[in-house]
Amino acid sequence: MTYSGIVNALKYISDEPQSEAKLIISELFDLKYSDILLNPDTDFSDDAINTVLKRRLSGEPVQYIIGRVFFYGARIKVSPDCLIPRSDTELLCEAVIDLLPDNAHFLELCTGSGCIPIAILNNRGDVTCESIELFEKTAKLAIENRELNNISSARLDIRCADALDLCANDNIAAYDAIVSNPPYIPTSELDNLSKEVLCEPKAALDGGADGMIFYNKFLRSYSPMLKKGGFFAFEIGFDQARQITELSQSLGFKCEIKKDYSKNDRVAIIRV
Repeated sequence: MTYSGIVNALKYISDEPQSEAKLIISELFDLKYSDILLNPDTDFSDDAINTVLKRRLSGEPVQYIIGRVFFYGARIKVSPDCLIPRSDTELLCEAVIDLLPDNAHFLELCTGSGCIPIAILNNRGDVTCESIELFEKTAKLAIENRELNNISSARLDIRCADALDLCANDNIAAYDAIVSNPPYIPTSELDNLSKEVLCEPKAALDGGADGMIFYNKFLRSYSPMLKKGGFFAFEIGFDQARQITELSQSLGFKCEIKKDYSKNDRVAIIRV
């Protein structure tokens, strides 16, 4: 089966069949994307690729099948224990990279695979981070990714804790920023998600009745953790800009919304 044949097979299940085909071939055959495109008639038929395609066509996310993704230039290991890193989240990383002061120290909540702090630290050698993850298996995966990307534990400290139950008094004015891509889908909307998204952990998706439970907790309880001039940086749902802006303003904070590559509201930068 050639590259184009794999693309055609994936069209039935994927919105990005070309990208998925390149990912599958490059991982299974240890090829660069350029090698694949320069040799379009190569036959990649074998049992491994047939197995991958069968699993993908059943609705399983290609990232879980392959076991890794590329995110903001970093190779990130993934499993059903974590949310799959997506390109929209790279906008959050870009914003934080640009806004952090020199030698900054930031807190990241709900780290999942660890892709966000890894992307930021890879591009800011002067920066350090503490990351929080509720689930032990997921935290271990984030630690694996830290090691895979050659980031020391001194620069990225990953630990298990409940982000909804941390005590702000323990870390008064300790951080230049608090960063998170938390669960933000309203509970009532979870059943309407695609079969593929529902393969991801529910705990990484469920933002409570209105999708705002994590933002409410973070903004109301965590602001004492920020240094003077510090900021929150959150990924938000495409329809949550009004809610997050109104919540921020009600607390006396300033909120700026940034759009993603599809022109949807995607990142909230909140200054206290």
